[in-house]
Amino acid sequence: MNLLWAREEAMTSIQFEQSVDEKEWNHVAIFRVIKSLLKKGLIEECGTELHKKQYARRFRPTVTKEEYLAGFLAERGIDGKSLAGIAMTLVKKNGNTKKDDELLISELENMISDLRRKKKNGD
Repeated sequence: MNLLWAREEAMTSIQFEQSVDEKEWNHVAIFRVIKSLLKKGLIEECGTELHKKQYARRFRPTVTKEEYLAGFLAERGIDGKSLAGIAMTLVKKNGNTKKDDELLISELENMISDLRRKKKNGD
């Protein structure tokens, strides 16, 4: 998934193979991972691409990294109340610059404004 999120464009299984360490990932392992991600609905097929004399299917993520992580945390009982604490811990661990901190503050303020707007409108 990180490969797809980082590239921000659809990939073929051949491109997956070219992007990973050959010692740790072989063709069969990549096929199994793709099959599993398709079954879980995390990726979808979005066309084909000619590679030499064969066509390779292209895949793209169906969820963003943030959506995936939110679902992962929710499955483990971590709810919105924990979000502020998690954000602060990440800020402390990453040793962000002042610019990074300001960006995070701005993003959090936007999220708060959106939540207040939705609550006001009854959404």
